[in-house]
Amino acid sequence: MEKQQIFDIIKENPNYYTYNEILQGLQGRTITKEDLLNCGIPLKVIDRLNNVVVPYFNQSPIPYNTIEGYTEVYFWGAPGVGRNSAIAAILNTAERDGLINIHPEYFGSYMARLKNIFCDDFAILPPPLQVESIEYLPFKLQKFTEKQSRYVSFIECSAEVYQCFHYINAGIELPTQCHQQTLDILVKFLKGKNRKIHFFFIDYGKENIRDSNGLTQSDHSNAACTFFRDNNIFGKTTDAIYVVVSKSDLMPCEKDKRVEYAKEYLYNNHAVFINVLKDKCQRYGINAGKLSVIPFSIGNVYFQWICDFDNESSKVLIDNLLKVIPTQRRSFFNIFKN
Repeated sequence: MEKQQIFDIIKENPNYYTYNEILQGLQGRTITKEDLLNCGIPLKVIDRLNNVVVPYFNQSPIPYNTIEGYTEVYFWGAPGVGRNSAIAAILNTAERDGLINIHPEYFGSYMARLKNIFCDDFAILPPPLQVESIEYLPFKLQKFTEKQSRYVSFIECSAEVYQCFHYINAGIELPTQCHQQTLDILVKFLKGKNRKIHFFFIDYGKENIRDSNGLTQSDHSNAACTFFRDNNIFGKTTDAIYVVVSKSDLMPCEKDKRVEYAKEYLYNNHAVFINVLKDKCQRYGINAGKLSVIPFSIGNVYFQWICDFDNESSKVLIDNLLKVIPTQRRSFFNIFKN
């Protein structure tokens, strides 16, 4: 590929190449710092290329129970949609705005370190969860003007567990016993009595990219909806369902047009998925019978790891949580219930 073609790609999508590929080009002098500056790459990003250290997390043991009375917020999506980056962005934004109080047990844990990812101006994004992981992140959410708190727990499973829905629907044995055990725990949570909110993440512009099994993110989203429908997951305990179109900063439209563009994009590429969710919202009165679509961005991402953080989208998701989850009187120091 000619150099000019490479530069044209970087100008159009600065997240196309990995930082290692760019660093090798700089070290081999096939590209220069001036070339990258001319492509619109900030100097701070170029200087950071020699110091990209992907953060490492000791992930928490898989919980076998959830805390009674906490609204459970689930983050779903295929590999690469940016769910853990979104969770980090939401937690960091909530802390900056003085809205969040993490249970003392979780200080210094996965949740505390995850929210600190975006303390730096140009952050290095977190790696994906391990295959067998479920991260359970409880905290309380409260405005300054409120006397009572909202009790919330974010729940994220690995993308590999999300992919299991396809295996189950197709009658295929799961890859490992760990996959089965993790999925069993997740289904137990989903069928519990706590109130629930679901965020389904769709990666904008990733429709024709197939995974190692030859499946697209649309295949996995459809499989998840089929599983949820057949197992009656959406029902009386579901308060809200949102479809979050991540990497919305890549949409070819103005920021104030992204909601309508995201809706059109979903109907053109995920019609089955959208129709199933719309039906559940109408049938159970979720979201007042309407499916909510939210374009989401954590800011400009360069070379797949370096992020110039923008918390505007995170504020939108937090506002939705504040509207849907009621405040309540209860002790924050509840034990885990069986």
